[in-house]
Formats: sequence, structure tokens, C-alpha cells
Amino acid sequence: GAIYNTGDLTIYNSSINNNHAQEYGGAIYNSGVLTIDNSILSNNIVTFWGGAISNFYGNVTITNCTLNNNNAGDSGGAIWNSGTLTITDS
Repeated sequence: GAIYNTGDLTIYNSSINNNHAQEYGGAIYNSGVLTIDNSILSNNIVTFWGGAISNFYGNVTITNCTLNNNNAGDSGGAIWNSGTLTITDS
């Protein structure tokens, strides 16, 4: 994946595309606090869980975003969540 977050991260007006991870989160693996606003996550691939985002006991807020063409071999084509997840206008 492109990003491994265990802290407090805000992503704004960004594109995160064409990434690959072996186990968790093709684009982002999160176990911290993650805010994504007005961004695009597309064409990310993971072998197991969370094509775009894997949230492992973290807190994710997604607003005004597009998640498309993400793929997971096991679960969560776009998002695999075992924490707190809020999605608005996406």
C-alpha cells in the first residue's frame, strides 16, 4: 500500500491510485485516526482485505470522496473495517 497510518492523518484534495498491498489496505492501512476529504481512491488492489482502505481498530471519516475500481481478494473491495467508520456524501 501507499500509506501506513498509526497516528492522526488528514488527506485532502488528493488522488491515491494504482497501489498494491499483500495483506491489508491496497492504498491505506489505518490503525489511527484518518480523515479523507474531497479525494479519489481508485484502482488499488490487495490480496486479502480492504482494496482501498483497511481500518484495523482505528477511526476513519470519509467525506466527499470517490472510491472506485478497488479490489480485494478476500473481503472489502473498497473498505474493510473493524473500527469506527463514517462516510458522508461519497
